Amino acid sequence: MIDTNFSDLKSGEFNRHSANQASIRIVLACVIFSAIWILFSDQAVAMVVGYPSDPAFINTLKGWLFVAVTSFVLAVVVRRYVSRLAISADQFRKSEHYLKNIINTVGDPVFVKDNGAGFLLPMMRFARSLKLPGRI
Repeated sequence: MIDTNFSDLKSGEFNRHSANQASIRIVLACVIFSAIWILFSDQAVAMVVGYPSDPAFINTLKGWLFVAVTSFVLAVVVRRYVSRLAISADQFRKSEHYLKNIINTVGDPVFVKDNGAGFLLPMMRFARSLKLPGRI
């Protein structure tokens, strides 16, 4: 008997670790970028503009530039992550479809149950013979 916990796949627990890692990487990138901005933006302004007569105006511009740059970078990073997530979801759907086709074409009754004894992937003929409820 193959002991595979398919309920993890159905509930989304399977990729929780990688999702946590991705969110931590995104947050750390934002923190590092923000720290670099805070440490060096005044020096960069001094090199480009010199010492301005109206530092409040320059600081406001600097703040808006920070918002624009971080928003752009965050949008790129999130789009990249969401694209990878969509590709993974598509691959999972194809694998699930392939597995269901195999289960439905085998001559013997085949089914996959979760830890709570619920049927996750019953064979169509087997499910109909037992009159299992749910999506079949």
